[in-house]
Amino acid sequence: MSIYSTCCKLVVFDGPDEHVFWVQAVPGHIGHPSAGYESDPYAAFLPPVAADPDQDRALVVVLDGQPKGTARSPQEYPDPACVLGPDPTTGRLEADIRDIDRRCAAWLRARRP
Repeated sequence: MSIYSTCCKLVVFDGPDEHVFWVQAVPGHIGHPSAGYESDPYAAFLPPVAADPDQDRALVVVLDGQPKGTARSPQEYPDPACVLGPDPTTGRLEADIRDIDRRCAAWLRARRP
């Protein structure tokens, strides 16, 4: 079972190349004490749980086809394009698709030969 829920597909152009990314939400109850977790098994690779388990915990953006799973956790992506957590002042996860697009483009540029 996955801790991720796919929100949308994002296509990012890098010169003539087209890259597909998946924007995935991590629901707020994942790792939250109210869901029966004694400790957070995802704390090493996700933002901290929010006070409200009904708020999404994170958005994780990954390149299409990227495998999931590391030695640390089968739920961890080894090289996500970005991981966004809730705003520290509001406690809400507010993502701007233009910001996600810029982060994905920067991630691609950093991996060019």
